[in-house]
Amino acid sequence: MSPLYLGGNELFFREILDFVNELRSKHGVPPVRYASTGVAQFRAEYMLRERLFSHYDREGIPPFYYFARFGNPFYAEEAIGYVQSNHIQGRGLEMLRKVIIDMVYHDEESGWGHRDTLLDPCFNYGDVGVAMDNNHIYLDITMVSAWIHWSFPPSVRGNVFTAEGKVYTMVPSQVLIYDSVVDRSNVNRHYYDLGNLKAMVLPPNYYAKDVDVIRPLTWSLTRDMKLKFPLPQGHLLSVLILGKDSRSFNWTPMSNKQRGLCGLLVHPVI
Repeated sequence: MSPLYLGGNELFFREILDFVNELRSKHGVPPVRYASTGVAQFRAEYMLRERLFSHYDREGIPPFYYFARFGNPFYAEEAIGYVQSNHIQGRGLEMLRKVIIDMVYHDEESGWGHRDTLLDPCFNYGDVGVAMDNNHIYLDITMVSAWIHWSFPPSVRGNVFTAEGKVYTMVPSQVLIYDSVVDRSNVNRHYYDLGNLKAMVLPPNYYAKDVDVIRPLTWSLTRDMKLKFPLPQGHLLSVLILGKDSRSFNWTPMSNKQRGLCGLLVHPVI
């Protein structure tokens, strides 16, 4: 069956994001600006084509891998929704608003992860993807934390990670490395994560309890950030840079998020 809607429609996307911003305003957090990252529409179309409502693809690859693959050197989280109905035509926006309300107010099954992704003040951009046919709608909202102006975007050469840039608003605080196993059984999970904490990157004379420590070759974890360090062996490794939010909002997460601690970069490496 050919789709009724499949492809770019920025005005429609902005209407959906405007509704997300209405809910953010009600919870005392600032709005996000629209940004086309390429990944939200890709993910929505993939779910429609595969008839697969999951954060993972059929091979068990998580969405943050595709976010980076589309050339986005920042941090992002995905919220997804699904509608099945015999009366979709002409009611898409109305139905998607109800989906977003459920994400924010009825997200117990996913541990409130969708809610906290949509409302987190760490995010300053949002991307929207929608794909539908006569009876199904798949929605992807990718929230983006883009606080770094890169002078040398993150890259891996010879198993060495390198990045350099200026950080705004946030204060970089941690560099962590996670390891995730790509497995087809992942599609059955109600949420996704970065996997298991593999190591921390710390300068000499700093140590971490119960986790391996990697010593950097170059280390400036400041707003003038310069990083270079070797990567350990793993499956799907992800370099995660965290920062402290210099702003203050009266917002309380309901998942395991920490208020005021923001992702600045997730860079997956297979």
